[in-house]
Amino acid sequence: MRRARVFSRSSNLPSRSVKFLVDLRHDLLGLLARDPSLEVLKVELDGLLTSWFDPGSWNCSRISWHSPALLLEKLIAYEAVHPIESWNDLRNRLEHDRRCYAFFHRACRTSR
Repeated sequence: MRRARVFSRSSNLPSRSVKFLVDLRHDLLGLLARDPSLEVLKVELDGLLTSWFDPGSWNCSRISWHSPALLLEKLIAYEAVHPIESWNDLRNRLEHDRRCYAFFHRACRTSR
């Protein structure tokens, strides 16, 4: 029960907490063969991650030049398919005749 509380409370930590839990699960899967008693930890962690990544928890929202600057900065930093070279490049991609969408978790404040 304490583990579940720790995992659940980690969702209130900075954005890296989800990555930490995903990495923890990865490491845990590697240890299960040597220590089957860790299965209970895996089940609790899987339950939490399943609830966080439930499709009903996500909203698809359009990104425009008028979206918050923090969101636009993240788009520039993390676009992997077609890297964005500059702010002018981003502005061109978000012109009125173009469309850009992203999924946001219902708890995410970046899209607002």
